Amino acid sequence: MIALSGEHIEVDRLVLTLIYIGYILIMGTVVEFYGVKIRVNPRDDRPPYIHIVGNGGNARFNIEAMAWMNSLGFSRSDLKSIEEVIHQYIDEIRDEWRRIHEK
Repeated sequence: MIALSGEHIEVDRLVLTLIYIGYILIMGTVVEFYGVKIRVNPRDDRPPYIHIVGNGGNARFNIEAMAWMNSLGFSRSDLKSIEEVIHQYIDEIRDEWRRIHEK
């Protein structure tokens, strides 16, 4: 039997928050700038992509096709600035992705 009381809902939120925090903590940050982090997740599969999180936004960027996969909370201007940083550090980002995934 499942109880739908406020207490259970709070516990469910706590569990989901802890799962999300654990997921974020396993990702290695490759580049950090102005509160935005570019991360590689060891659990990700192909195509090779990175996670961009911070300042209320999150996104994924395919480092093979050099294209945005999705984004939420970043403005077009933010995405343009982030993409410039990705291009600047693409060799380091790809090296880190390969180091983690091609063991």
